[in-house]
Amino acid sequence: MLAKRIYEILNKYRKNPDNLTYDSAVISHKIENFINENSPIVMVFPACHGKISNPNLVIDHMPDLSEYLAIELFSNMCEEIKAIYPPGVKLFMVHEGHFYVGTLLMKSDKDMDEYIAKLREMLLPYPYIKSLTLQDFFPSGYTNPQCRAEFFSKYAPTLEETRELVAKSDTHKHLYEKYLARILANFQEQYEDSQDKKFKNYNEFGEFNALQQLRLWIGFRNLLKEFFAGVDYIRLSSVYKDPSVKDQIALNYIPANHLEMPSFNCVAQFKDGGYGFITKKDAVKRNFILSEDNGFKFYKEK
Repeated sequence: MLAKRIYEILNKYRKNPDNLTYDSAVISHKIENFINENSPIVMVFPACHGKISNPNLVIDHMPDLSEYLAIELFSNMCEEIKAIYPPGVKLFMVHEGHFYVGTLLMKSDKDMDEYIAKLREMLLPYPYIKSLTLQDFFPSGYTNPQCRAEFFSKYAPTLEETRELVAKSDTHKHLYEKYLARILANFQEQYEDSQDKKFKNYNEFGEFNALQQLRLWIGFRNLLKEFFAGVDYIRLSSVYKDPSVKDQIALNYIPANHLEMPSFNCVAQFKDGGYGFITKKDAVKRNFILSEDNGFKFYKEK
């Protein structure tokens, strides 16, 4: 009964804009194991990755009101669980941004360092949330470039291996096509401004970068499996999962049911007082007002 109540709390925070029904068996069984051991419920959540280096999509590289609202939402979930289960939750929030530096998506380690420093400052009131980023996975003293070199050497497939996976696996093909569509829709200006002439056209540019993104996703998944080997945990996700995915729960970032993520969008407050996501380009086009709340930027509908 207790496991069911805890699952219902998790389900309440789930990304589920269509109000679909999910099978609770796998997650509930994991919760029961923690209850039987009277231990905190361990969760691993790749989230709050940083802001994409596209000025048409985001305000700047720092956390905005979306991260503030997200942390508030995640902590509320943990507090609700602790209210009925005293051992509570131990939530590992893993930030992928540093892994992507040097690709189309992330501009520099400096931007990511500043983002993570602010995010960790925001997490200080919540000791049950542990923040992990690139350097936390590798030996002490490694620089970010050294960490990435080891990451690509040990965990990520080569570009050619990634191409083969796309050709042979429907799962990898689907992810690749999603990445490609997002890149082609949002990065035309980055392509046109690029001094790199190795691409014949925009499609070739998009295909290369979509493969790179898939390559990183595979490597990151392999790294997490090794790092948390032998640890029982519930896997949370930033990305919407349909009911066929029974062992993960994707969480909302803001108090609304949505599919977007703050990495690629700005948060906006609409006339009815509710929140949603919008690209910077669209916010400017619609004459939204750039505003602040507790020092965090957001767009506000007039």
